Amino acid sequence: MYQAAIVEDEKDVRNYLKAQLANSFSSLGTEVDFDLFASGDEFLDSFEDHIHYDMIFLDIEMPGLDGLSVCRRIRRMQEDVPVIFISNREELVFQSFEVQPFRFIRKSHFTDFSDTLAKDITERLARQENRILRITEQHLGTMYSFPIDDILYIEAQLHHCRFVLKDAEYTLQYRFMDVEKLLEKEDFIRCHRSYLISCRHIFRIGKGSVIMDNREELPISRGRQDAALNAFTAYCMKG
Repeated sequence: MYQAAIVEDEKDVRNYLKAQLANSFSSLGTEVDFDLFASGDEFLDSFEDHIHYDMIFLDIEMPGLDGLSVCRRIRRMQEDVPVIFISNREELVFQSFEVQPFRFIRKSHFTDFSDTLAKDITERLARQENRILRITEQHLGTMYSFPIDDILYIEAQLHHCRFVLKDAEYTLQYRFMDVEKLLEKEDFIRCHRSYLISCRHIFRIGKGSVIMDNREELPISRGRQDAALNAFTAYCMKG
């Protein structure tokens, strides 16, 4: 199941967009769960807290933060998420280029383009699917999806895991060994009993520690030093 957000200040329009999109995705056999927000501020309160979305449908003209400002914040946290602007202000399409929207669709023509839009988004997400780590938080049922290439490291914390990404971090109720299993075919190294690190974001490996791209220093267990060096060397040789 994919997670989507609809950010639109008019309630009737929000409900219309959800119904139209749900039908379009359902016709493709694609299951999407929608969260609805009445303002950019309300959306960002949720988004910047802990929620990762696979697609975001965003009005441009809203009370408070406008859609372009909201999208700039989105891009700082989720660079590649498809953002679809929905507005009757067609002249704003040129201003939207700076934040690289996936589509710009006029509200009055949304019905005409909904099916094609759903198909294009589904195809885009399918191409990215093998680069997304999906986690359903234990006992809570909340689902998260992280771009694998954005993960610097994962730290075990009792019954939780701390995910440190390039621009954010999240602590989820999930077993460390289960995360390690999900990432066993990716370029991650178990450098310590409490740390799983991404080769992609290693800045330097020294004796007893590793420096990540964000300049955090993490420990390497004595018994894992050689394995970590060999794994990192193999990753570098792959190019």
